[in-house]
Amino acid sequence: MAGLAIGFTFGVFLFLYLGKNIYEPQLLIIGALMGVVFQVFYEVIDNIIKTLRYIRPLGQILGTIASENTWIYVSAFRVDLKNSKLYRNDPNQREQQKIFGSEFVYGRGDALALTYLFHTLEKAQIRKYRVTVQDSDLVADTWGISAICIGAHNFKTREIMSKFKSCFLRFDGNFTEIIHDDFPEKVNSDGIRFYKAVKKKNLGSGQDIDYGVILKLKDEYHPDKNIIVVAGLGDNGTAGAAYYLYKRFDKLPYKKEEFGVLIEVPSGVESAHQVDFDKVSKLYNI
Repeated sequence: MAGLAIGFTFGVFLFLYLGKNIYEPQLLIIGALMGVVFQVFYEVIDNIIKTLRYIRPLGQILGTIASENTWIYVSAFRVDLKNSKLYRNDPNQREQQKIFGSEFVYGRGDALALTYLFHTLEKAQIRKYRVTVQDSDLVADTWGISAICIGAHNFKTREIMSKFKSCFLRFDGNFTEIIHDDFPEKVNSDGIRFYKAVKKKNLGSGQDIDYGVILKLKDEYHPDKNIIVVAGLGDNGTAGAAYYLYKRFDKLPYKKEEFGVLIEVPSGVESAHQVDFDKVSKLYNI
């Protein structure tokens, strides 16, 4: 409408100042054509502005990930060639979880998260920079690079949460609970230690409410690099967190250089939404 209004105004201008020399129907045609031209031009500019406003928060969230080569770390499974069974590559557990399938397998949540993250990078219009997907246990001690870590079992995620002084949210209890840096454990008058944590909520019939985290951190060893962690207590938590970053990134505190948000996934990844740790957490004694 704005373009048509401009075209009409232009036509009136022609009529008032050039009407004596130009046949009036010609003025109407010129005015209509200019109206269409201005309308198309206005819509193109308006769409460009809306797109830039939309992707700007995503670029702020990604930080250096949006401006240089990036590594995405995923925790893969390992195959036992003797019996063709797969195990999660976790040296901290004596009895490894057996997985039956092909040699190259990622967890369902990790695989979905990886897909959503690829779409997120495409939405951010990152084209000239290389994105490398790497098994985390091969490069756990590699620092000084922009990175995205998928999953709580990811070796890189573990190392970040064990070494960084501030992570906002961390996984504890053999990855069965999420704790917050702002809510350290306390001791009551009886000497019993309590702490706050978020755990999966079992609803019965195989249904549960899962939780995940989205962290944007500065590499504490190389502060000029950003690290993003997308991880959950279970598959839905990990995939839901990645989905939220992909679809709802403008709801994240993108103006902050670092942040940590808790994501609740009550029924499938598309139900993922932010929640307040203090409101959904419970007290547990040690």
